[in-house]
Amino acid sequence: MSNANSDTPQGVTPTDPASRHGFVLARETDTGHTPAQIAFIDGLYQLAGFLALHPEIPATYPQSIVANVNAYSEHDAPARDRLAEIARIPGGWDKRTRDDPDTFELVREFGPHKLIVFAARDAVCEKIATIEKVTHEIPDPDLLAQVPLVAVTETVERVEWSCPRSLLAEVES
Repeated sequence: MSNANSDTPQGVTPTDPASRHGFVLARETDTGHTPAQIAFIDGLYQLAGFLALHPEIPATYPQSIVANVNAYSEHDAPARDRLAEIARIPGGWDKRTRDDPDTFELVREFGPHKLIVFAARDAVCEKIATIEKVTHEIPDPDLLAQVPLVAVTETVERVEWSCPRSLLAEVES
């Protein structure tokens, strides 16, 4: 799949010296990205090029990229405004709140991959609390206190792993 003398995939000619594996790096086409965004995008290009060159690496890596608008952001806008701005990007987003009860997520799919942009739910949503009486049955604590404890013996498996000292040692020697 790769040329003998290069890490460039066959049929791909880098567009300039700053490109990797035929991809133009974000800094070459910058449209207002922060330095952290440029570094992240460049890393994704480099990872995609590396995986394209090495089919021996199985496709079991994470299929989601997660972006938190509350943290590590150079933007001062509130999370609610940032998510609203992102939701207006054409192409369609799904709203999701079921995976983590403390987050609000916008999800967009790219083939088998998902981009998940999230914020703390309380920074985006308004909490509306209601009070209701709920009755459920539990064991009587007074009667449970009278039940004696008994010793139970069980067989448990204890596992230790013995792995090669270093898989890299095989390559380095």
